[in-house]
Amino acid sequence: MADKPQFLLHADDDNVAVAVADLKPGKVTGACIKSRKTYAFDLHHEVPLGHKFALKDLKSGDAVMKYGIEVGEITADVNAGEYVHIHNMRSKRWLASRA
Repeated sequence: MADKPQFLLHADDDNVAVAVADLKPGKVTGACIKSRKTYAFDLHHEVPLGHKFALKDLKSGDAVMKYGIEVGEITADVNAGEYVHIHNMRSKRWLASRA
């Protein structure tokens, strides 16, 4: 990848990536920190710096994988390239606080 990545994922089995800049809809490129593989995706929504987007279609109840671990749960179906945030996921931190 010649240019700076627009997003990063931490492990190749992550299903969300993190924006390292404010992203606009359209083609974005990034990389995996662990494997150094590069990826390209089509975004369907704006994604603010530090926020997540789906790398594949996710269904309600699916685990949100980030850093190679489960960090949350999808609460509404999400398509690849869509913004993932509190409107369609619940963090594991929140789930743990319900117990």
